[in-house]
Amino acid sequence: MDGKHGLRAAWSVPIRLLAALLVLAGAGLCQLIILQGVFEPFHVVHSGSMAPGIATGDAVVVREADAGKLKVGEVIVFRDWDNKENLVVHRVVGIEDMGYTRYFSTKGDANPEPDPVRITPGSIVGVCWARVPRFGYLMEDLVSPMGFVFFVLVPVVGGFCLALAHDLAERAVLRRHRRRRFHPMPTAA
Repeated sequence: MDGKHGLRAAWSVPIRLLAALLVLAGAGLCQLIILQGVFEPFHVVHSGSMAPGIATGDAVVVREADAGKLKVGEVIVFRDWDNKENLVVHRVVGIEDMGYTRYFSTKGDANPEPDPVRITPGSIVGVCWARVPRFGYLMEDLVSPMGFVFFVLVPVVGGFCLALAHDLAERAVLRRHRRRRFHPMPTAA
């Protein structure tokens, strides 16, 4: 085995491994995008109203909540009373039962006063199950069109191109090697 062939063989496994890792990383992030788009398990925190426990840019994992079982002190995610498209992450600071309806008073930990509007069970999206520090920034980038290109398409296409280029280079080396073996150089007489 000559030195060049040994060097090629030594680089073959890491190159194939890198190509596979790029494809797997892109596919995994694509799955995360689908998961977020369909089930929305993460909510990105956009304000510092819950600091320092939950900071701007954090992601909270939301799970379903039974309004009848919520307790004072739990952190919930609910639809903003001014804009139903926005979600708010605040702590329950009071519960009032009025007939068949339960009302929740909420407050951001960093806010001096409770929220001006009581929350009804229909506005509650869920309860905060976990916090993932700074993961919200990645989630927002990931679900954007540029994030999809950068985090999914580039690694997947790059991995496939790397594997293809490596395969083509190995085939070219094998062809050269076969030509030399079957067509020896003429010797001087």
